[in-house]
Amino acid sequence: MLTVDRLNVYIEASHILRDVSFSVRSGEFLKITGPNGVGKTTLLRVVCGLLPAESGSAAWRGKV
Repeated sequence: MLTVDRLNVYIEASHILRDVSFSVRSGEFLKITGPNGVGKTTLLRVVCGLLPAESGSAAWRGKV
């Protein structure tokens, strides 16, 4: 299970992600859509551990 809890990310004084929370259980999927510049790639980078979050957490099977 993937659990994201209250993620916040700032890049150069811009608040890119603000209190993003969701969970995806086994057998489910999550589709991330939106216009350019809204933070889709930033969210994926944080969830994969490639970019640190200012606050909040992302856990895969209970491991942060």
